[in-house]
Amino acid sequence: MRTSKSRSCPIIGLFTGVLLVMALVAGCTSAQNQLPTRDQLLGRIMSADNFSVEFVRGEVTKLTGDIGILTTSTGYLTPLARSQLAGSIAGRFETLANIGTSIKPLNERESGFDSVDAKEVLAARLTTDVCLSCSQGPIASVQDIARRISKDGTLTPQDSSYLQDLSINLKKASSLIGRCIIETDPSVRSTIAGQVTELCTQLKGQ
Repeated sequence: MRTSKSRSCPIIGLFTGVLLVMALVAGCTSAQNQLPTRDQLLGRIMSADNFSVEFVRGEVTKLTGDIGILTTSTGYLTPLARSQLAGSIAGRFETLANIGTSIKPLNERESGFDSVDAKEVLAARLTTDVCLSCSQGPIASVQDIARRISKDGTLTPQDSSYLQDLSINLKKASSLIGRCIIETDPSVRSTIAGQVTELCTQLKGQ
C-alpha cells in the first residue's frame, strides 16, 4: 500500500505541474495577442526615426524644390534641362510610392498599437499615409507631365498649376508630420493627424 501511494504522489505532482505550465503558456499567449511585443514597437519606432519620416521629409523638400525651379524658371531652362528636371521629379514621386508600399506592413493600424501613445509611431503612420496617397493619386499624372515635357520640351500652364498645387500640399503634409514628431500633447497630435488625413484625401484626388 505504501508503494502504491508513493508512486501516485509523483504522478499527481507531474500532472499538476503540466497543468500549471499550460495555464502560464495560455496566459502569455493571450497577453501577446492583446498587446504588441517590444520588438514590434521598436520596429515601428525605428521605421519612424531611422527611415520613413526623415527620409520622406527630405525627399519632399527636394521634390518641391525641383517643382519650384521647373514651374518658375521655364524661360531660363533649355528643353533638355527641363526634360531632365521633370524626369527627376517623376522619379522622386516613384520613390515616395515605393516607400509607402515597403513600410506599410510596419505601420498598419492594429488594435494592439492604437493604445500606444507614441509620437514616433503616429509620425510613421502619417508618413506611410502620405506616401501611399502619392502612389494612389498624383504619381501617374506627374509621370504623364514628364513624358509630355520630354517629347515637347515645354511645360503647359495647366501642368505648371497642377505641380504647384501638388507642391503646396506636400509641403503642408511634411510640415505637419514634423510638428507631430516634437509635439508632446496627445490631443494636439490627434488634431495634426486629422489635418494630414485631409491633405492625403486631396493628394489622392490630384
